[in-house]
Amino acid sequence: MFAVIYKAFIIPQKEARYQQLWRTVADYLIQHRGAIGSCLH
Repeated sequence: MFAVIYKAFIIPQKEARYQQLWRTVADYLIQHRGAIGSCLH
């Protein structure tokens, strides 16, 4: 097992949209690519 850490600078007004898109991508990776999970902190 391993962890990947991404660092991003998000425009404050775009945080909610970023979270929505993160969930969409994470769900795809879990369902179709064998990922076991994802966290956005």
